[in-house]
Amino acid sequence: MQHAVALNFIANATTPITLLTSSSQASHCHTSVIDGFRVDKHTGEIYGQFVTSPLQTNIERYPGGIPRSADSQTQYKHLMEMKKVCNVVHVDFGGAKAETPTPVIDILTPKPKRGPKPKLFLNPFAAIIKKAISENAHWVENAVMAGTYIAAGSSNGKLNIRPNYVRKVITMAVISTEAIESSTTFRNHDLEPIKERYIRYLAAAGRVAIHSIERYLNTHPSEKLRLENKVLESQAQNEEGDIDEDGYMTDGTVDLECRMELRLNYGRI
Repeated sequence: MQHAVALNFIANATTPITLLTSSSQASHCHTSVIDGFRVDKHTGEIYGQFVTSPLQTNIERYPGGIPRSADSQTQYKHLMEMKKVCNVVHVDFGGAKAETPTPVIDILTPKPKRGPKPKLFLNPFAAIIKKAISENAHWVENAVMAGTYIAAGSSNGKLNIRPNYVRKVITMAVISTEAIESSTTFRNHDLEPIKERYIRYLAAAGRVAIHSIERYLNTHPSEKLRLENKVLESQAQNEEGDIDEDGYMTDGTVDLECRMELRLNYGRI
């Protein structure tokens, strides 16, 4: 027989501990069990029902990770079709694919150079400027000096490019680095082509000078009309001219062979 023991702790430490047996515990209980229901003895209130069921162990196994099917030869049968002919295995992974064109690499084509891209500037006032230079027009000289200072500047009080070269550039119908480089007019004292940086300075100075001349002609339409009429008269008479380094008009371009001969006979020119 089992006995229930309850210990009542009272604030007074001298109070003796009361030992309750099962019979005395039943007399002190305010509830009783009737037909499996816990009922209050005094009020008849039903507190609940005792449900007793045997413990059943239900252990479920959960698969861990990603389920994978076992490897087999027919696993990828829906993806490819294999056939063996003369010890050669042909595999087809789907429909026919478009053939990718093989890129053709041209080794002989030169690669683009680094640096600024060449600029092509069309000069619609080339003929008018030639005629104005022959008349020693002051506004042409102002434009030439403006282009020389703005595009190239000066070093130690000396211009970095020659104004005579800029004057020749503004008489070209097309101003570009290639046109200046291919022209035999622009040569150094050793009769060699000028450097690429110098050529870029000349092209930039020519563009600045052309814009300055354009602004002047737009503000002086009568001067522009007069020069255009003179150009038409010169074309009718088949008069052609070019600019010299020391003067304004010469006959044609300078012959390199003559300059070489002069250099050998009289030194540097």
